[in-house]
Amino acid sequence: MKFHMLILFHLMINGSFAFQSILSRYNLTLQTYPIVTVDGYILRLHRVITDDYFQSTPHNYSQSRKPIILQHGLFGASNNFFINSQESDYPIKNLTNTTCAKLNNIGICLLKTQRYDVWLPNSRGNFYSNAHLHLSNELSSFWKFNSDHMSAYDLPPTIEFIQNQTKHKQIAYIGYSQGASLMFQLLSSRPEYSKTINPFIAWAPPIYISHMTSMMRYLDTTIPFFQTTAGRFVPMEYLSNYIGSLVCDFSSHTNALCGRVLTSIAGPTNHLNQTRVPNYFQYFPSIASTWSVVQFGQWYRTNRFAYFDYGLIENYHKYGQYSVPEYRLENIPQDYNITIFHGSTDGFVSEQDTRKLIDQLLSYRINVTEYRIPSDTWNHLDFLFGIDAGRLVYEPTIQMLDRFLNH
Repeated sequence: MKFHMLILFHLMINGSFAFQSILSRYNLTLQTYPIVTVDGYILRLHRVITDDYFQSTPHNYSQSRKPIILQHGLFGASNNFFINSQESDYPIKNLTNTTCAKLNNIGICLLKTQRYDVWLPNSRGNFYSNAHLHLSNELSSFWKFNSDHMSAYDLPPTIEFIQNQTKHKQIAYIGYSQGASLMFQLLSSRPEYSKTINPFIAWAPPIYISHMTSMMRYLDTTIPFFQTTAGRFVPMEYLSNYIGSLVCDFSSHTNALCGRVLTSIAGPTNHLNQTRVPNYFQYFPSIASTWSVVQFGQWYRTNRFAYFDYGLIENYHKYGQYSVPEYRLENIPQDYNITIFHGSTDGFVSEQDTRKLIDQLLSYRINVTEYRIPSDTWNHLDFLFGIDAGRLVYEPTIQMLDRFLNH
């Protein structure tokens, strides 16, 4: 077995056990369901349930809670929504009386309300969804996918499965970063999903990113090479679970260095819990395909929310034209409700680019609720790891969700 396969096995096994160990501190249980896409990828869909599930019936549990999807971003995984709190600080006996502002954990906050049934997909390629019916992940052909495939082939069967499992027709959706752009892609290409996804809450949606200040913008120079070379994006795979977790915990100096790495990617912030940085690197970043990274580079370079650019000849084969078609946001039905959360110092999705998106959606008469995080600094990763995320993001998010609870 090759070395990087050993790493993948380590990530998958330790990731699952580590995720359940976090949940166990709150007396929560992790359920896993396989989702097979039409193009053969085997995805792991996670669901986190409370003790009420076992004290009643699965039907009663589902009927008393609205299903909600928490969709991770690029280099993310399902566990990202449960790792912000230092779990030992909040024993289960105090959970009922503990505010969301103190918990700083969106997954726990949602379950604590007893109003939401929390589902967490894993996009193809990350360490939970790294299998295929016919292709080994050793092959470059396994990695020939981008966000176009995720929105078209991963989200629909996931949504349908949750509907069948819970018997709910409507599902709430929180998309973080790429998780938000995936839903914009789906709604633009298949507007009928606007009847199913209600509401849609987008945290830091990277639809337009031409004013990015993150160091990720320098990956733009790799587009010509990676555009025709499919594979796993190796740097993040090794950075996260080996170099990151070991180096960041080595000394106060290396810990500070790791913090600077995060801010160089995500933007300036005074909300980073420096002592938790080694813990974050145990779970983040996960694995992704090079084409997923390239597609963001293409959006950065062209300032267009478009399909993947394969090059002139392949574009003609796939799209019937040499140029790359855009996702038509105007296809999203008028009066559809979208809430957009954005931060003031987001290095990946600038306020200028967010304003362009909001103004465009409003011009199409789409109902947009804008929520700017009320802080002088709030970067891209603060949505997941910010010290004050419970107070500044999660409580307002749940207030927005509750407006559509009975819809």
